[in-house]
Amino acid sequence: EMIKLGSRDEAIEVGMKFVGENAERIYDYTGRAVGWKSQDGLRIFREPEVKPTGLRQGQEVANVEIKTTPRGKSIINTHLTW
Repeated sequence: EMIKLGSRDEAIEVGMKFVGENAERIYDYTGRAVGWKSQDGLRIFREPEVKPTGLRQGQEVANVEIKTTPRGKSIINTHLTW
């Protein structure tokens, strides 16, 4: 799925509101900061990055995800584009 926004800055603003206050930083396996998770761990915002593969290859997109449990599978995983 995809949500079209007006700008990269708007995508960041929407993502941060999505995870809410007291969000915690998340990191990839190399230790690079890649986004934020809500305090309860059920909402994830992955910051804008250029997709190296897939349908949006070469495009900069952000993602929002909703999980059923903090370590569970995503039930919603949506790209934010601009």
